[in-house]
Amino acid sequence: MNIVKATKLAKKRKMGMVRKNSFLTTVNGYLVPFDNAIYGYGAYIPFKGYIVRMAGITTKDILAKDWILVKRIDHQDRAYSIHERVRHKEKHSKEC
Repeated sequence: MNIVKATKLAKKRKMGMVRKNSFLTTVNGYLVPFDNAIYGYGAYIPFKGYIVRMAGITTKDILAKDWILVKRIDHQDRAYSIHERVRHKEKHSKEC
């Protein structure tokens, strides 16, 4: 399916999306479309363990028709930049 249809279905079904032959597929990661337009898409990469903001959609990705939906592992509702994630971890470790 194309990226527009994949995005709509992923939001509706609370799923992730990925292209069949992408880097994210090889590491069992996926893209997460967010409702808030500020965040756009996030990328979940398992060895990081959280969703990072991503704006790396290329014209090839937009024109591709090989997008598939995948089950989400995470349950985050927003993406973190790397700096926000570090601050969040530091704040949480001080509270514990």
